[in-house]
Amino acid sequence: MTKNSVHVVVLISHLEQGPAAAAIGEHEALGGCERAALQLALRLRDQLHGTLTALALGREALQRPILDAALRAGCNRAVCLDQPGKTDLNWANINDLSAARVISAALSRIECHLLLCADHWQDELRSAIGAAVAELQGIPHLTGVVDAVPDGPHSVIAKHRGGGQVHRFRCSLPVTLCVLASEPGEPGEPARDPAADPTGAVTRASRPETQPPGLPHPAEIERLSPTDLGIELEDLNHHQGDLIRPARPAHKAAVMASAADLIARLVDDHLLR
Repeated sequence: MTKNSVHVVVLISHLEQGPAAAAIGEHEALGGCERAALQLALRLRDQLHGTLTALALGREALQRPILDAALRAGCNRAVCLDQPGKTDLNWANINDLSAARVISAALSRIECHLLLCADHWQDELRSAIGAAVAELQGIPHLTGVVDAVPDGPHSVIAKHRGGGQVHRFRCSLPVTLCVLASEPGEPGEPARDPAADPTGAVTRASRPETQPPGLPHPAEIERLSPTDLGIELEDLNHHQGDLIRPARPAHKAAVMASAADLIARLVDDHLLR
């Protein structure tokens, strides 16, 4: 990987209407973790002298405002994963593993060295997609990330928060970072600190209706469909007891002292036999 060849991708999704969205903010389009992921992705793109693609899975009519706002925030490219002509397709009902299959296929098409996504989606409390995408891509992933900085052209030092502590991990590219929204007073960098978004670009991306009218589009939003990626819609499974689900509630990440401890924990969680 040479200079100017680092391709960063940030996975975002427009909040669906509902109690969780209302709890975050009536006009918020992005959850706190996604805001933090976009904010961190923009900074890492600049520091790594690379490019940044915003990727959204869901109905184009819903995702277009946040993708447009992400372009104005500084993303080089925006891609929407949707199936044209299928207005009855409800992406919210597609389970995590099927969603991860579509996203993984898109990443293989786009090319991705560093993927950032929300540690959990605040409207559906999904927390397995980042890990599932990483597994399908055959790359490592780290959850509970509150900050990251480049460590040369081929790796990053990521801060992981878990159990009330912050640990630093050196992650070689390619890697997936699942980003938390730190709040002031918690360990790690406060990702929602206004000082970390001095131009207000990420805030405007989270509230796309606040964009001034008449601004030119930095780039066109591209569309990829599952069928473009070789995935038939009939093969996408809906929520019927997901194959992948969080083993523990959000913000309960664990750092294991040894491989044996990890195996024992997985057995206890009935994730390994």
